[in-house]
Amino acid sequence: MLFAVCNEKLQKPKVELNTLTEVAYNVWLANIEVTGDENVYTNEIYVFFSKKNQLPDSIMVDHDNSYGNFDVYFGSLEANTTYSVWAASHGQFMVYSEPQTITTSEPEYFSDTRNGQKYPTIEIGTQVWMAENLNYATQSSVPGGTLPEQGQEYTWAEALNVCPNGWHLPNEAEWRQFENYLSRDGQHRDTLMYYEISPTLGAKLKEQGGEHWEYYSGESTNEFGFTAIQTLSGGAYFWTASEYDEEIAITRKIEQSKNGFFQGTCNKYDKYSVRCVKD
Repeated sequence: MLFAVCNEKLQKPKVELNTLTEVAYNVWLANIEVTGDENVYTNEIYVFFSKKNQLPDSIMVDHDNSYGNFDVYFGSLEANTTYSVWAASHGQFMVYSEPQTITTSEPEYFSDTRNGQKYPTIEIGTQVWMAENLNYATQSSVPGGTLPEQGQEYTWAEALNVCPNGWHLPNEAEWRQFENYLSRDGQHRDTLMYYEISPTLGAKLKEQGGEHWEYYSGESTNEFGFTAIQTLSGGAYFWTASEYDEEIAITRKIEQSKNGFFQGTCNKYDKYSVRCVKD
């Protein structure tokens, strides 16, 4: 009872949703400010987003002391859809901001004339990437899963030539350009063996919410609209067009329970996903 009385005398924090910025067709960035008496405990920041007449989804960010200004990415949004968005702070009190409204855009699409498959595309610096795994079946490819977004998985020899006209399998230099643009904590080593390029980039490329990941760390943000999802290979594994030797080629890997982004090497007869980049 004493705690309840003390709580009544404390001033609740104030939560403001300052700006909402579209990052990609399915990802937005919320800037949130939490102010108040720092003797009042608060350690969680939420962004809630909801379509009309539906229960909200949310993304939560843990902080030791959630006062200040925060950028929170929220994604897995549907294209060309209106959402109500509001922020919240949780600790001794649950406090909400005023809601705002956003409408997501229609993404740029590429249509593969070989099978009619449509792929959303995203700009990463000066590059244009497909935002889904290639889903063009060949005689020896295998499905990456039950969803079209999981695409097909190919041997390295097939991957080299499977992208549609105007697109190609990115080589090691193009993947490094991609990584350098997106990652502030990345490092490239003078080796073609397995190593962690960045301890955080994998989480930033994974779909938000982890619906299609067997093990989910809770930290994925999909900040750039890349929307990496797990396939039957066990993670999100992508071929590069660069080889290590006659039997081995270079890959990029996002592991199930890790936040990092990795370079790997695999036998050319293994089957992995393809992300095409525009010529």
